[in-house]
Amino acid sequence: MVKNGVAVAIDTVVRVDIAMKVGATTESVQVTAQTAQLQTDKAEVTTQISTKELEEIPVPVNRNYQNLLMMVPGVSPPNTSSSPAANPARGEVFSVNGDTQGASNTRIEGANAINGWMSHETGYVPGLEAIETVTVSTASLDADQGLAGSASINVQLKSGTNQLHGSGFEYNQNNAEKANRSSCQRGSASRSSSTPARRHFWAVRSSRTSFSFRQL
Repeated sequence: MVKNGVAVAIDTVVRVDIAMKVGATTESVQVTAQTAQLQTDKAEVTTQISTKELEEIPVPVNRNYQNLLMMVPGVSPPNTSSSPAANPARGEVFSVNGDTQGASNTRIEGANAINGWMSHETGYVPGLEAIETVTVSTASLDADQGLAGSASINVQLKSGTNQLHGSGFEYNQNNAEKANRSSCQRGSASRSSSTPARRHFWAVRSSRTSFSFRQL
């Protein structure tokens, strides 16, 4: 029996029901059925961020996948905390369903990725180019989602190859493209009176090296 089009993601249970009947040795039985869209085997509330979303949704200049967690229902907008010395990976903090910021747990390829000194932050943040999918479970977690109180975040990396892969990107920020501050609008002040902000950032990343150029 061959069943095509069955999507299998991490932290999910996929069931394929088939019906078999006795037939002669010269006959073949082909069962065609649609996979149920509703997950009935687990009570978890799970959201998956796909490769397409990771690659195409704009993120800030730090290119941290955690910025996309705000798309998950119940997750507060992530923000960076602590100094670079205490948080060198620049992991971002957030709360889920109103719980404390340290109640969630992040795993990369099944390994715990929490900062050992700052338990509410992630100790390692892989680049967007290296991530296949991000699965976020926010309610009714199974027992295998250990160390997670409010949410369990599982990051699945892409498989490696012997070929060189990479990406290039550019960020540009200046006053001409910024929205005027509300305080300037209330006082009828011109846009030029706001704090100047000019930033240009180029970067090229590959599977083995990274080059960055910044103009402030």
